[in-house]
Amino acid sequence: MIINTLRQLMLVLAMAGAATLTGCGQPSTPVDDHSAASAEFERGPHRGRMLRSGSFAIEMTIFETNVPPEFHAYAYENGKAIAPSGVVLTVKLKRLGNRTDTFSFKPQQDYLKGSSVVIEPH
Repeated sequence: MIINTLRQLMLVLAMAGAATLTGCGQPSTPVDDHSAASAEFERGPHRGRMLRSGSFAIEMTIFETNVPPEFHAYAYENGKAIAPSGVVLTVKLKRLGNRTDTFSFKPQQDYLKGSSVVIEPH
């Protein structure tokens, strides 16, 4: 059951590294991001990368059809979609050269939309 308070989640994505999902007091689940394994990662209903922690999951996509590249995220609890207004999401994208791009997200229709353009490479 979804708690009425906002869920807090921090997702760290690393270019050419590993992604870690933490939230809801669950242990982190590393997600290997090496090119050989990338074809094997789980995809969600929107063809994005699924990141899981216990019964909670986030599907991350980069949407770029007729718009500059932007993150779209879809949240799930026990395999069922969660209203975007019930999730607080922050993504820190670690870049080469010791740089980190931080994205906040706001509800938009049935997904969470990233706060800024995802610059290349992505």
